[in-house]
Parts: sequence; C-alpha cells; structure tokens
Amino acid sequence: MSMWDSVADYYKSSQWLYRLFIYNKDTLGMHFGFWDVHTKNRQQAILNENDEIIRLAGIKKGMVVLDAGCTQDFGKTNFANDYFDVIFGIESLCYASPKTNILKELHRILKPGGILIIADGYLKGKSNMNLFQKDIEDFKSAFALKEFVTGGEMVASLKKAGFSAIQSNSYLNRVKTVLYWLVKLGGSFFRPIYANSLALELACKGASQGFMDYLVIKAVK
Repeated sequence: MSMWDSVADYYKSSQWLYRLFIYNKDTLGMHFGFWDVHTKNRQQAILNENDEIIRLAGIKKGMVVLDAGCTQDFGKTNFANDYFDVIFGIESLCYASPKTNILKELHRILKPGGILIIADGYLKGKSNMNLFQKDIEDFKSAFALKEFVTGGEMVASLKKAGFSAIQSNSYLNRVKTVLYWLVKLGGSFFRPIYANSLALELACKGASQGFMDYLVIKAVK
C-alpha cells in the first residue's frame, strides 16, 4: 500500500470521530486548536489557531492564500509559479515525504516574499530517542505517518528548499488541553478505533515526557 493510500485509509476510518469531536461546520477546522484561559470550547480553540496563523502570515483581504491540507497532492500541484501570497499547512505537512521535495513545490508556487506557515507536531530532539523509539514507531503507525521529524530537521529541509527568515516557536502548552481532553474521551468513544486512541495516548505521553512538541514554523520565499 502506498503512503497516500495509507493516509486515505486512516482518514476514511477516522472521519466520523473527527466530525463528532473535532470538526465544526462554522470553523471548518479539524486541528487541535490553541487554548488559553479565555477559551471555553473546541470551536474557540480552533478559531484561536486560525487567528494566530492569520496574524503570523499577515493575511489581508485580496491576498491569494492556499490551505495545503487536502484535495491535491501538495508535492505535485497544478498551480502556476509565483501564484500564492501565503501558504499554510495545519497538521497536514507531517504527511509530506520526503520533506524537501514537497517544500520545493510549495516554494515554486509562492510569490517572491510569500509566506509559508506550518503548524504541526514534531519530535523534540534526537537525544535519548532510543528510550521512546517504540512509542514513536507506534505513533507513526497509528497516524499513518511515513516519517516523524524534529523541528530542526524541518527547518533544515526548508533551507534546502530555498526558504529563508525561518522562525520556529513552540505552542505545545496551548494544545495540551485538547490532547488530555481527547484522551479522556478515548476511554469510551475511541476504543472501537484502536489506532486513534493509541495515537492520542502517545501524543500525551510525548508532551508530558518531553519527546514531542507542537511548533508553528514561519518561512519566507
């Protein structure tokens, strides 16, 4: 089975869970969202993350913006060169492999000076990774990931693809709330789909034991 077939199968089997607990027709988001002391529900958290992406990218009315999430293979798009002002990928570019090839395609379709924003989970570093290797492999399998890289490796891939002015910031503390909430739900709702429950439990373990992070990376063409 190809990498993309594995990803498609994962989302086909998990779609009802995403729609029940994560997706909302008003926000159109299926990502974790950012929580703070003023956040009351999942929908607000998703809007918080959307707002942060908009702020970081400097998105304004009239800009041409691509959500690199679905519909096309973002490593082989049919868009013209230098087309988009902003491209963002929220918890989607983790599926890109190899990273540099996909990032070169996004670089091609961005206008000069255009902004790329990537919000996703990453390994925190390579030190002591052998202690968590089984957890990492189980996490990759559960989420149908071909590879799971560190933030430093993603930054290196961005540089190879031609991006500059790269900034990387951790938002782990703002996604922990929803991770723990989903794991609690997993005890009763997610068990029928074991992979989802396992992936969430491992994400919580990674966050609490310090071998996973959630970064928002900004890069400029």
